[in-house]
Amino acid sequence: MIAAAFPKAEGYPLLFLTGEQGAGKSFATELIASIIDPRTSTKKAMPKTEGDIAVIASRSHLMAFDNLSYLKGDVADILCRISTGGSFEKRTLYSNTGVTEINIKKPVILNSIVDLMSRPDVVERTFIIELEAIAATERLPASELRAQFDDSRAEIFGGLCIALQTALQRYKGIKVTQNLRMADAAILAAAAAPAFDSDEDKTMKALLEIQTRQKHALTSVNPICQAIRELVAGQTVTFTMTPKALYEKLTDSFDGKAKPKDWPQTASAFGKALQRQVDNLRSINISVEQKRSGHERMITITRKSPPEEFKAVARVSAAA
Repeated sequence: MIAAAFPKAEGYPLLFLTGEQGAGKSFATELIASIIDPRTSTKKAMPKTEGDIAVIASRSHLMAFDNLSYLKGDVADILCRISTGGSFEKRTLYSNTGVTEINIKKPVILNSIVDLMSRPDVVERTFIIELEAIAATERLPASELRAQFDDSRAEIFGGLCIALQTALQRYKGIKVTQNLRMADAAILAAAAAPAFDSDEDKTMKALLEIQTRQKHALTSVNPICQAIRELVAGQTVTFTMTPKALYEKLTDSFDGKAKPKDWPQTASAFGKALQRQVDNLRSINISVEQKRSGHERMITITRKSPPEEFKAVARVSAAA
């Protein structure tokens, strides 16, 4: 919320709320948005085209999309561009040659009952919070809960302003000592830490832990990472082959079983998808290098030593 309220941010992290049915994802989205940008409608579905997303982004500061079931690749690319800043062009209405350019950099909230975060470039820009299910005995009518929230709204907004003031005072003196994506957001979080009875070192450590866990989680759910992990399981190995040969070898490893829905259909698509997973595979001691050898492009996969067992935590709690 501090990042979303920060003026002239270099980039805005995405916020993804997930959890089982009845966890209050849509309601939490509504309450957060009402503090950051009361004009934002939180009941929007994800638009299908880049132009539609650009128009929505131009009309509000915060974008919120509710109850998503799937995140298409082109939409994921657009979200990445919105997070760190991008330009969108479309033909001006009632003209043949006119072009309207819209420059957009906005905070975004997404919520879904299913796990949408399989793209590393999206995950690296995202704070993922899994909301706990609310027991039937603890449920309140939405009207009552909204009334309680309205009674506390001024205090919540005041706390956010104090945290933002703290961040603005300390922002320029904070240095990133860890290898973190969205470094400016990390600096902002560290700068605001005293407002939450914390400090910058604890904050940086927490952000690094979240990033590491999310990388490990991706290797557990991404089909390409899973196939490569099984290929090199339990051995120290290095091998080099063409993208086509590696693609065919991994495809054959399914041995007649149904391939995952998002398994690449061609060797070319496989090579591009693999490139997105290089950093995640590195986090489990598997390195991937792509180089040209003569007229061929070769992929070298190396696992120097079996990694320590790591319990992949798919989602990090709000407390963490």
